[in-house]
Amino acid sequence: MLVAVAAIACEKTPEIVPEVNVTTTELTVPVEGNEDFVVEFTTNVDWTAKIKEDIDWCSISPAKGVAGDAKINVVIDASNETVERTATIVVTAGDQVKEIVITQAAKPFFTIENALAIATEGGNVDFTVSTNIDFNVTVEENDWLTVAKGEGKVTFTATENKANDPRTAVATFTTEHSGLGGTVTVTQDGICKLLWAIGIKDVMNRTARGTMFSTDEIWTGVSIAVYDGNVVVCAGDGSEPVILDKATGEKKGTIATPGFKPYTVRQDDAGNLVMANRLWNRWTAYGNWFRIAYLAPGSSEVKDIIKDVDEEYLGMSMNVRGDVTKDAIIALPHNNGDYVHNVISLFNVTSGTAIQANVAIDGNYKAVGWAGPYFGGGVHNHPGLALLGSTINSGAVTACYDANLLQTIDLTTGATSVIVETPLAGDYAGNFSPNGIDIREINGKQYMAVALSCFYASTPPTVYLFDVETKQVLHTWDDVALFDAQDAASTNYEYVQASVTLEAADGGAVVYLIDKSSGTIAAKYFKL
Repeated sequence: MLVAVAAIACEKTPEIVPEVNVTTTELTVPVEGNEDFVVEFTTNVDWTAKIKEDIDWCSISPAKGVAGDAKINVVIDASNETVERTATIVVTAGDQVKEIVITQAAKPFFTIENALAIATEGGNVDFTVSTNIDFNVTVEENDWLTVAKGEGKVTFTATENKANDPRTAVATFTTEHSGLGGTVTVTQDGICKLLWAIGIKDVMNRTARGTMFSTDEIWTGVSIAVYDGNVVVCAGDGSEPVILDKATGEKKGTIATPGFKPYTVRQDDAGNLVMANRLWNRWTAYGNWFRIAYLAPGSSEVKDIIKDVDEEYLGMSMNVRGDVTKDAIIALPHNNGDYVHNVISLFNVTSGTAIQANVAIDGNYKAVGWAGPYFGGGVHNHPGLALLGSTINSGAVTACYDANLLQTIDLTTGATSVIVETPLAGDYAGNFSPNGIDIREINGKQYMAVALSCFYASTPPTVYLFDVETKQVLHTWDDVALFDAQDAASTNYEYVQASVTLEAADGGAVVYLIDKSSGTIAAKYFKL
């Protein structure tokens, strides 16, 4: 018996081998998170649990327990991450370790630009889609634009637009997620396209009136020219002309004109910048005189063409053809001071020497409305005038305030003839005037730009481009949205003036416009 008892006493307790059994090692939760998520497992020994990563968006409880069936409550916050994220729960029982990887879905996102521009010639244009979800894209029914879906992008394919005006189509992006998707307005330039547009107030500060002589105040106009590879605009108040980048409209600086106050600028056919000052009236006590000068391309020296001219109301409007250093003609429409007769002051330049010759407009001039035959002599709206050539015999084109009928003028006799019987139209037809006109020869043909601008309201202008020989309107530029976007009130538009000029461009022409009634400076390309 003693031997048996001793044998029993020497037997050892069996060793327990730790075990952990989990139902799964990988779990997925939605982007919204979960507050009552449960992980189940069993162990045959006491256990502990923890989150392997140092994160704050996933927590567990309890963190320990005894052998048997066990449950851990997992709280997962909603995710704002645009990529999926993971958390690892580590369960340890003795020397046994099990990991349970929880993957939370990414927050879906979908981002696109709402507009896309395609060039006139068309072709393939890639459009980036920033997203982490699947999507579909369709284009509204049209005959010029298609779309194909790729990896993280779509490709729009457009045919060439052979029309003058731009065209648009809308592409719609859809997803399975509410609120994610959108539309894209695809615009393709037409043959004619806006190059740039800025506000007058963005590049120069104008005064409501300019001061001439000493304290004598005068109403001011605006003018525009092309010079030395740039666009030049003049505030019409005697300040230095402003240089604009021809391609963008960005201000590049000003032109110094020491000893000279330019109120009007124009380019001649040789590229010289021709400038006129302003003579308010010859009865002023300050004794100033009218003067025209020029700057050659690349030069900083202001050279006189004429000076000490004793004639009133000159300088608000001017047109030049030819080469002022050789042979040219300079024309300035105005009133001779009696408020009855319309006069064009002409300066015929021969071998660099200018001789003045005035011409009075005859009774055929189609002037109607309250202004009567009065050009506006300096204080009212005045007509534009464009020269048909570089000599007096070439004639000119003009139009009178209120009638809006373009007319030709014989500069030797003053006789006039209406070009077309239908007046140019504007929103305020009775108060519009073609007060900006320019004629330039492009590729052997003459073209004319006409700006119709309202007399006393901040109303969008209308610009016409004519074939001079056929007298036909080739293009009309009437962009209410563009012109209304500027701040006309800041430009002191009282007694309005618009100015246009033309320049040859690849396969066409660019019209440069400055318009006081809308406060706009702009450039637009037209196919010819």
